[in-house]
Amino acid sequence: MDFLKEELSQQREHTNKNSQNSSKPPSSDGPEVKRQKKAASGRFAGGQPGHIGKTRVAAPPERIDQYVDCLLQEACPHCGETEVVSKGFRSSHQVWEIPEIRPHVTEYQIESCRCKRCHRQRSASLPPGCDKSILGPRTQTLLSLLTGCFRLSRRNTEVFLREVCSLDISLGTVSNSEKKVSLALRPQHQAILQKARQSDVVYIDETGC
Repeated sequence: MDFLKEELSQQREHTNKNSQNSSKPPSSDGPEVKRQKKAASGRFAGGQPGHIGKTRVAAPPERIDQYVDCLLQEACPHCGETEVVSKGFRSSHQVWEIPEIRPHVTEYQIESCRCKRCHRQRSASLPPGCDKSILGPRTQTLLSLLTGCFRLSRRNTEVFLREVCSLDISLGTVSNSEKKVSLALRPQHQAILQKARQSDVVYIDETGC
């Protein structure tokens, strides 16, 4: 009998728990839970007096790619006068724009010949650092960044590369590139794993990333 009472008490205690009296998330609350409204602080919305605002730092002259002169009208819009006392450029407005992305295509012309003595065919080799993949190392890095770090699906990665980077590739190419980058990073992964196993303290915390 005591066991049943204790079980019933635990069930009631579990039922009464919500996001306000436990670690349960607010999304798990039922309609019976009334949210407590915070008392008004009396402050206006937005930046408070004394708050130091942040503005974008203007690009230095060596970063400017194009200058456009915005010239005054010939006549004053207020009185129609055409003569001025002083004239000069006293202010500027900078616009940051991402240029159109077009892949840089390199074609390797591979020389080949037939040996005069043995009559065997031979061809020149690709230069060091260039493999038989149609994607360069920077493109493969971007592709793996999209699917790995930013967690895009392979299909969305294919669409992104086509629509944003003007690079039309197949899903198979996306998968093959992922495998190639994974193999290239395996030594670094093994080194990190070995370092972690040799550490005196190995643990993770609950900090979100």
